[in-house]
Amino acid sequence: MRTFRIFPSILNANFEKLPEEIERVAATADYIHLDVMDNIFVPNFTFDLERSKEIIDASSLPIDVHLMVVNADVAGIQYAQTNASSVTVHFEACENVSRTLHGIRDHGKRAGLAIKPGTPISAIEPFLAQLDMVLVMTVEPGFGGQKFMHEMMSKVETARQWLEKENLSDVWLQLDGGISLETIDIGARAGADTFVAGSAVYKSENPAATVAALRQSASDAFARGQITMPRVFFAAFLRSVIAAYVMWIIKCGFICRARSVSVFFAIFLETRILCFVSLHSL
Repeated sequence: MRTFRIFPSILNANFEKLPEEIERVAATADYIHLDVMDNIFVPNFTFDLERSKEIIDASSLPIDVHLMVVNADVAGIQYAQTNASSVTVHFEACENVSRTLHGIRDHGKRAGLAIKPGTPISAIEPFLAQLDMVLVMTVEPGFGGQKFMHEMMSKVETARQWLEKENLSDVWLQLDGGISLETIDIGARAGADTFVAGSAVYKSENPAATVAALRQSASDAFARGQITMPRVFFAAFLRSVIAAYVMWIIKCGFICRARSVSVFFAIFLETRILCFVSLHSL
């Protein structure tokens, strides 16, 4: 059985009342996700080191720091020297990934490595044995509330295969961006076990209940099992047949049956093509 973790991101919380905002999810959340942005690596600014220390020290939950900053080799070690529990750096922002990951671990912290949507998952593979967490971004980093990028699931599937092949069961596989009750099951079935959720949690009426619901949704999706490609194509085939038939009835009714048959097959082929294109966009 896989354990699923939910890390609420305070990027979407009230910055003026962060201790209270953290307490709103303390009963159900596993960690608090702290997004640190410098307005250089990403086009947004959140917290500097001193303000981050204040948030970390005041939190009743362990802090997962996600550094979206330049000079991540230096920043990674600086944040590893705080009371944070986990520090994630971006592959794209490090000059020496191995040295930085080792430095974070040397300070007793979990070391994570993140990749942007445009970075291939192969960038992560050489460092798997040095990691405690892989972070696959499912939005472009910088702002909360963005749409979940389904096309990143192939990266998650590949990373999960590598972790299982290398027997790295202690390495967490995290998704960050667009995580909600509508998308978390997709990530869970692809192989992720740790999810950052900002807008979905802090814009809900009951953040703690939403965290619990997110975890349950991920667990339920995993229990149902992964959707294999034969099942996907069969389901897509069946949907296309039904769609074509409905369109046939609407367009042709029950008249001119001989001519309608050819129309039906034309519509069927059209829906099959659309279905194939949509599958390859996932």
